[in-house]
Amino acid sequence: MKILKRIGIGLLALVLLITIIGFFLPSAVHVEESGEMKAAPEVVYAQIADFTQWNNWSPWHEMDTTMKLTFEGEPMTVGHGYSWTSEELGDGHIVFTKLEPYSMLESEMFFRGDEEPAIGRYKLEATETGTKMTLSIDFDMGMNPFGRVFGAVFFTSMMKKDFKRGLEKLKAYTEALPVKPKIEIGEITTTPVMYVSVKYEGAPDMEGMSAQMGQMYGTLQTYLATEKIEMAGAPFAIWHWWSDTLIRFEACLPIAKKIKGNSAIQYGELAASPALKVDHYGAYDKTGDAHWAIDAYAKEKSLKLGDPLEVYVTDPGTEPDTSKWLTQIIYPIQSN
Repeated sequence: MKILKRIGIGLLALVLLITIIGFFLPSAVHVEESGEMKAAPEVVYAQIADFTQWNNWSPWHEMDTTMKLTFEGEPMTVGHGYSWTSEELGDGHIVFTKLEPYSMLESEMFFRGDEEPAIGRYKLEATETGTKMTLSIDFDMGMNPFGRVFGAVFFTSMMKKDFKRGLEKLKAYTEALPVKPKIEIGEITTTPVMYVSVKYEGAPDMEGMSAQMGQMYGTLQTYLATEKIEMAGAPFAIWHWWSDTLIRFEACLPIAKKIKGNSAIQYGELAASPALKVDHYGAYDKTGDAHWAIDAYAKEKSLKLGDPLEVYVTDPGTEPDTSKWLTQIIYPIQSN
């Protein structure tokens, strides 16, 4: 009985010691790890900003290959996230709350039972040989002294180990990917354009977009033929808004003279303007990287951009090879 009494006293003293230490530890916990990889920031960013790609590098996904995942939102946009159910890791949910293309992402992560999220950050810095990637997480353990000790000692050690493993996997995966041609961004001055257009506003439908735009350009061509007006260049589109729930754009045909238009056909003019331009070769649904590259370039140069144009130089009706389709992506630069 004396032994049991001594053990009980020892355990009580240990609990008391942990409680006292816990009260002196901060409730806020920050864990951070960095690593470098020979891959461009845009390549690394594409793996981080799309949760459907995390299986390629995430250390947590390899801990339980049977976990159930439910994705939401559009990759590379605020609101993109997923929920997981796992016997090994528990249940939770993560969602992007902030994205700065090729430089920083921020997320909120909730574990089952948590009222406040853990804040994850993913920082990318271009280096001479590739990218420096920094993973970090911030969370609050509250007033519970045992929670504070767990956060400061056990959780911190565990997360550092997971971060290192994730960076190692991300390095191996991104360095093995085929190197994409560098996107060349030119600073140009556009020429004035007169055009006719048909406007569209509605929910995004990637599968039906091609047919929708084909119908709109058909309407414009019929109008020009009826009015005996010739086109003065390649078809283009002006993209005014794009989100997960709504898109607004104009399908446009350039013309050589001013006209009145009608209730369905709008007449418009684009003034000469300084602009950023990328020549994209490939299918229309593969222009995303070019748009992201221009956005990152503008932020680096502190440029304010207007609504982008996509000029469809190649006629897909005469060129079946999508790799030869030229789309000029043009963003007017607005004065500050």
